[in-house]
Amino acid sequence: MRTAAKVVIALVVLAALAAVAWRWAQTESPALVELVEQAPQRMREAIATTPPFEPPAADRAEAAPPAIEHPVEADPYSTLPQLDASDGELVGELASIVGAADLARHVEAKGLIRRLVVAIDNLPGGRLPMKQRPLKAVEGAPVVSGDGESLVLDEKNYARYLPLVELGERIDPAALVALYRRYYPLFQQAYQDLGYLDGYFNDRLVAVIDHLLAAQPVAGPLRLVQPNVLYRYADPALEARSPGHKILLRIGPDNTARVQRVLRGWREALLKQ
Repeated sequence: MRTAAKVVIALVVLAALAAVAWRWAQTESPALVELVEQAPQRMREAIATTPPFEPPAADRAEAAPPAIEHPVEADPYSTLPQLDASDGELVGELASIVGAADLARHVEAKGLIRRLVVAIDNLPGGRLPMKQRPLKAVEGAPVVSGDGESLVLDEKNYARYLPLVELGERIDPAALVALYRRYYPLFQQAYQDLGYLDGYFNDRLVAVIDHLLAAQPVAGPLRLVQPNVLYRYADPALEARSPGHKILLRIGPDNTARVQRVLRGWREALLKQ
């Protein structure tokens, strides 16, 4: 590298360093101000035209949390138990809406709020952890017919889910949503405990309901395969569907239509202010 080029580069570097020092010195060191003023004219001109350093926007301020689409106003006068001690009170109030016998038959009461939050969050994707499911397994084993490549989910299987579908239809949406709103701070806490520190559970709930409402029925028998103990859908496209959509496949098209009507009622009640 030629000597002249080296000199130019050195001057540029010195000018940049001097610019930072100059701006700091204006408030921190009057003696340094005087020293810079005695620098050669060419360097002082470079200092004057060097823009001040500004940190990237991401370093200046953290990203704002996502806006809440469907806020739930908590009752400031309502006293709630601690999340992990809420089962007794919540289940008692829920029994007055659902019915004590049906609640005991279908619902896993221990840790119910956490179970509900985990299940709802996983319906559009991921896997539903069986140990944290909020509903008890339906009675009986899956009903199938045929074998080999002709193995299909028998329509008789859909009757196994009728008690749950009918229970959903009997529940008053307004009463259920009122109870949910009362306990909402605990639902929000359980959601944040999953790692969604800036998330809002009610927004997630509405989005999951919309996901289930978007499920399309499938005409004809559902072909199955059994690579191990569990059955799987033979069609890769069906097997790749979300856990929520596969549940709706499993309960049958008529039950799905009825469940979606129930979900529309719950959604409407959720969005009422």
